[in-house]
Amino acid sequence: MRLIFVTVLGVFVLVACSRDDDHRHPQLNTGKQLYVHHCASCHQDAGDGAFVQGVPPLKDTSMTYRQMTDHIRGHGRPDDSLMPEFSTMSQKEAEAIAVYIRNILASG
Repeated sequence: MRLIFVTVLGVFVLVACSRDDDHRHPQLNTGKQLYVHHCASCHQDAGDGAFVQGVPPLKDTSMTYRQMTDHIRGHGRPDDSLMPEFSTMSQKEAEAIAVYIRNILASG
């Protein structure tokens, strides 16, 4: 019974965090707006993550801006990564999210 619960919970988390790799949203301009749209459903508004679901916190990340932008866009991630791959996200969007994470979430 416990195995079924854990499996169902895992599937729910993956489906809840998955998003189409659609970046046609001209109304979203700031790093915060992009973070809320693409990241907060899994990593939470404050960047705390969700330990039980295996979603790491972002607010204390030691990644550089470059590492974050590459990670967001799916470069250099392990094949078994649970994070959606935003391969069509522009470099500009990924950078705006990375700046928001480092400057706002990490300092909060």
